[in-house]
Amino acid sequence: MKKLKIIAVLSLIMVTSIVMVACKKNDDKIPDPGGEFEYNRVQVILTVEASVLEKVWAPSDFPEFAFSEIDDSGLIGNQRFLIFHLMEPSRNNVLRAVYYLRTRPEIYLADLSGIIYPGLQ
Repeated sequence: MKKLKIIAVLSLIMVTSIVMVACKKNDDKIPDPGGEFEYNRVQVILTVEASVLEKVWAPSDFPEFAFSEIDDSGLIGNQRFLIFHLMEPSRNNVLRAVYYLRTRPEIYLADLSGIIYPGLQ
C-alpha cells in the first residue's frame, strides 16, 4: 500500500514536471502527457493562503471554464484538496482544464485524476 502511494505521488510529480516544461516551450499547444486518466475531473491543491479561507468553492468562482461542481476533499496538512468536475468530459477538455487551473493564483497544483502509465500497474 505504501509503495502504491509512493508510485502515485512520484507519477503526479513527473506528470506535473512534464506538463510545466511543455507549457513553457509552447504556450499555444496544450500538452498531452500520454497514459490513461479520467476525462471528467481534475485534482487540485490550493495554496496555503487559499486553504485557510472559510470559503466554499463553486464553479462560479472559475467562470472561464465549464465545471459542473467542485467537491471539497478536505485538508491534508495545511492545504485543501478539491476535485473539479467537468461539464463536458473529454480528454482534450480535461487537459485544457488543468492548463487553465494552473494559471489561477489560488491554486498550488492542478493535475489529472487517475493517471496510469503502462508498466506501472
